[in-house]
Amino acid sequence: MLNLRGFYTCPMGGKAIAVVYFRAGYTPDDYPSESEWRARLLTEQSSAIKCPSISYHLAGTKKIQQELAKPNVLERFLDNKDDIAKLRKCFAGLWSLDDSDIIKNAIEKPELFVMKPQREGGGNNIYGVDVRETLLRLQKEGTDGNGAYILMQRIFPTVFPTFLIRDGICHKDYAISELGIYGAYLRNKDKVIMNDQCGFLMRTKISSSDEGGVAAGFGVLDNYHSIPMASEPLKDTTAAPRKMRFAPKPPRRRVPKPEVKTEVVEDADANQARELLRRFNEGTIRAKPKVEKKGKFLLLMLLCHSCTQI
Repeated sequence: MLNLRGFYTCPMGGKAIAVVYFRAGYTPDDYPSESEWRARLLTEQSSAIKCPSISYHLAGTKKIQQELAKPNVLERFLDNKDDIAKLRKCFAGLWSLDDSDIIKNAIEKPELFVMKPQREGGGNNIYGVDVRETLLRLQKEGTDGNGAYILMQRIFPTVFPTFLIRDGICHKDYAISELGIYGAYLRNKDKVIMNDQCGFLMRTKISSSDEGGVAAGFGVLDNYHSIPMASEPLKDTTAAPRKMRFAPKPPRRRVPKPEVKTEVVEDADANQARELLRRFNEGTIRAKPKVEKKGKFLLLMLLCHSCTQI
């Protein structure tokens, strides 16, 4: 309950509650009646630390992202022109459904767009042919539902081969990764107490999957390793993603070894040596093999032995 000083107090013990952490409250289904809305308002009016506060909660919606992408909006929050230019370079195209030209392009080429609702978390985005069908349905129903969505330029990250392990089974497939940066922000009215970067989360999923939630089973936790890369011209991000399969590796290209030609230097000593070797070889071939006459040698030994006895 909330006391007169604006502190949340626990019904058991009457102690003040310092932090209110929202495990729910991010979807319309979490507010089925006015009772939940009153509880949220009561929380915001208290002096407890809200995680998140209503302002921080709304800052993460798709509509705010779209507003930040408009011209001259970042200038309200940043003074450094170089920082503003770097941020804008990272932005993808973001449009409301009030833009008739963008709607026409999205219906003709839905694979180049993502339709995002004003919801938190994954599993709610619309891709591919479903973008066209949803836009046509909203046009028939009227403009009431247009505010619930925005259109975003679809990003086609670099695809790479990898191994993913789930339930002890190794899967080989093409994948893409997404890097998310954690931030910690704490303020007291207009006084900012903390605004720091405090970690990251790398998620990897197969490139053929539109969803990437780890808890939902579409992605896996990963890590990164920074390596220097040469600057390359940006690729065309308007092309449709190409489904790729593992192809057999081409045979290694064998580079023929260069022939090393040695130059023979003639001199008198070398010529003389070759001549002597030639004569020796010729003499060996012409010479007749000696045949040992073992019988005569044995007879001579017997005669010598007999003479000795006499």
